[in-house]
Amino acid sequence: MKVVLRFWQRLLSAIFVMLVASTSASAEGLAGSEWRPSQIGSSAVPPHTEQFIRFKGDGKLTRHGGCNRFFGQYKILGNEIKMGPVGATRMACAKPIMDLEIVFFTVLETAKTFRRYKASLVLLGADGKEQVRLAQTDRD
Repeated sequence: MKVVLRFWQRLLSAIFVMLVASTSASAEGLAGSEWRPSQIGSSAVPPHTEQFIRFKGDGKLTRHGGCNRFFGQYKILGNEIKMGPVGATRMACAKPIMDLEIVFFTVLETAKTFRRYKASLVLLGADGKEQVRLAQTDRD
């Protein structure tokens, strides 16, 4: 009986370790990836925009809003995400591009959690509502 009990304890421990490892691997899976917004809030992002966010492997990120380049840091813990502080270039562009850029960067910086499914990434606000939906651009 003790042998059977030890077997089940070891099996459950191994399953727990595998679950924890797969959870952290999916969170760390953002490192080295690049994403383009397809939807911000309830509005579709025009396909010709040059916006993207790139998560580097060292906890740093770069972003392009269509006009300006931004750079900063990100942290991931489970499905929680924090981006910032952020620095930026200060170029002026046409008003529609600047307006979309401001909205894009605001939703990125206020994101609290994320969900990833293959080449789709959704960032959620503190209220749990979807803020931005992104498509992976560096996928093979």
